Amino acid sequence: MHNAGGSGWRWGVDYTFNYSRRDDTWQLVRVAETTFHASDPKGSKDTVSTPPKHFGKIDIAAFDPENWKNQGKR
Repeated sequence: MHNAGGSGWRWGVDYTFNYSRRDDTWQLVRVAETTFHASDPKGSKDTVSTPPKHFGKIDIAAFDPENWKNQGKR
């Protein structure tokens, strides 16, 4: 899933889910965030978060794009 927006300061975020056969559900496995100013698109700041270091297990039913940080069970 990809979301993006902004005017002068622009942002984008990609959420990646994989299916867990063990848990029989889709789970968040990667979040890639980027921000940059429209006048300097090459000066972007990119951040990639992956479990378990950045967040624990987050099933798709519990996923909230506004509050995924520190949401998962570790």
